[in-house]
Amino acid sequence: MKKLTLTVACFVFFMTSLVTNQTNAQIYNIPGEFSLGIGNMTKYVGKVQKDLDGGRNYFDFNPYLRANYRSDFYWDKKLILEIGLTIPQEGADDAVTVTNFWLQALIEHEISDFRLQAGAGLFFTYTKMDGEVQTLGNGISTQQYNTPSDVQTAVNNILVIGSDYLLNKDIFINGQISAFNIEDGDERAFSYGLSINYTLGNKK
Repeated sequence: MKKLTLTVACFVFFMTSLVTNQTNAQIYNIPGEFSLGIGNMTKYVGKVQKDLDGGRNYFDFNPYLRANYRSDFYWDKKLILEIGLTIPQEGADDAVTVTNFWLQALIEHEISDFRLQAGAGLFFTYTKMDGEVQTLGNGISTQQYNTPSDVQTAVNNILVIGSDYLLNKDIFINGQISAFNIEDGDERAFSYGLSINYTLGNKK
């Protein structure tokens, strides 16, 4: 739980710093620009069974917050550093709460109102169980099981492709696709997200 609390605290601190930098970037002429966004993500598309009939997940409600810093890079490209956090929510089992956190570094190429991006990152999954006794089916009877109350952490390397579409100088829509375990045909999975974002400071 301490790890999850620290993660949330770091994200809040980072986002607060970005808002503060809206003014500081203009006063001190800091290069680059900052943005904040809110969106929805579907994780592990088609890999999760949703019902007893074998239905799979192709769209989930999994809202998230994102913040990024965009600056000049080599070869007329841009470098984007992104941090994101999903809103903690219950999984398929209501005794389990899942939160995701990620860090990404992306290279961007701009074409008119589109900004095409590709890069890599780390994707953290925090899974917390409530520590209460659960009663589960066991053939023709039921049995009680104790669940742990600690937080389990899993880390994945991801490859990311995405694009921004500029609605105006302040607001843009971002879409991303992330690939997990790209080298493993059996374990390979994909997630996608769509967000709306607002640019802070040094708007171009």
